[in-house]
Amino acid sequence: MGEYKSQYEKYYKNLRNKVPGKTPKPASSYDYLGRGKSGNNRTENRFVKKFIFQLVGALILLVIFMGIKLIPIEGAKEAYIVTREALDKNFDVEEAIMAMNIPGVEDYKENILDYIDNFKSFVTGDKTLKEDIKDNYVIPVVGTVSHLSGENVGIIIQTDSEMDVIASFDGKIREIKEDGDEKHIIVDHGNGIETYYGLISTVDVKEGDKVEKGQSIGKTGVLDSEGTKGIVYKISYMGVEKDPVEMMDFSSLKSV
Repeated sequence: MGEYKSQYEKYYKNLRNKVPGKTPKPASSYDYLGRGKSGNNRTENRFVKKFIFQLVGALILLVIFMGIKLIPIEGAKEAYIVTREALDKNFDVEEAIMAMNIPGVEDYKENILDYIDNFKSFVTGDKTLKEDIKDNYVIPVVGTVSHLSGENVGIIIQTDSEMDVIASFDGKIREIKEDGDEKHIIVDHGNGIETYYGLISTVDVKEGDKVEKGQSIGKTGVLDSEGTKGIVYKISYMGVEKDPVEMMDFSSLKSV
């Protein structure tokens, strides 16, 4: 595939260090899709208190939810529905966890959220977020898959020609950046899930647009000096970049 690796690394570095009209941001805890870090102790303490309060509230709701579900009482159906709606909102516990920037907590965020998500799934019978991603998210373009080199987390999907790049799931265009002929798109799917589409040649959407699963958001770009077409694809789960091949079903694509 020629020089695509060095070209991608140069492109990736430019995206991180040269944002037109903006002051460079400090490195995030999960590379380029990060939300930044904060050194404000007052803010950290506020989020800790918020997290504890909301987590306790969510656990109380879970207990009530299970009790209503198991004990038949008059009006239980209505109470069950109301409690489930509150449980689904989860008092923004996930948001509070994601907002915490306390030293030593970052490595445990995903585990904490997984425990909450698994417990909610056990009580409600719904799929976990990871199960939902595996079952419902679609690959952005058909081609040959290879992993990025070094510490970069993500994949390259090489195509035979210029092709449409589609959104993996319903969401909102959070960010579009351009570096010459090379562009990238980040789609926020909610629930702490984002997908990244890099080295796009043309963009069919704008920031703030709502997109549907399978909707075209652009065209594959050039990966190397030989004119190889394709994209760089990443997925961020709860603020951490994950291997898309592990999170989604790429079994229909050829791997190299």
